[in-house]
Amino acid sequence: MRTHKPAAGSRRLVACAWVIGLALSAVSTIGAQSLSVSGSPAALKITTASAGSPPNAAVNSATTYTVKAKKANQPRKITAQLDATMPAGTTLTIDLNPVTNSTSAGPVDLTTTAQDLVIDITNTVNLTAAITYTFNASSAAGVIPSSFRTVTFTLVAFP
Repeated sequence: MRTHKPAAGSRRLVACAWVIGLALSAVSTIGAQSLSVSGSPAALKITTASAGSPPNAAVNSATTYTVKAKKANQPRKITAQLDATMPAGTTLTIDLNPVTNSTSAGPVDLTTTAQDLVIDITNTVNLTAAITYTFNASSAAGVIPSSFRTVTFTLVAFP
């Protein structure tokens, strides 16, 4: 009866590859800065207006963000921007509550240019806070076909 024994060199290669994989994984997570968002908000639809007033805003506060700075002495900030301009007569405003010891810019009308939302983030553990999206339209906006915008969040060095 014959048995198959892999060559000694191939056994070492597999073990070596497994160890390298673990080392790369550990390097990417130890002490790394991070920013994540809990998901996308539901569609924001304006469906009502009071007589003589602009349409009522659509608001969504169902999402959160989680952030961590790499080092307390290297503060970070969160910026955001849209992938395309908003339709005429409309705005999409975002408000990120600040995490501990950071500062929020308050409600910001998003554009295609990156804008500061939260600054001076120094926490080195994951902290989570709320995001509020507000979609506003003027009466002049009229009926707007359904469309989507992508909000890109970025965690960068501050100041």
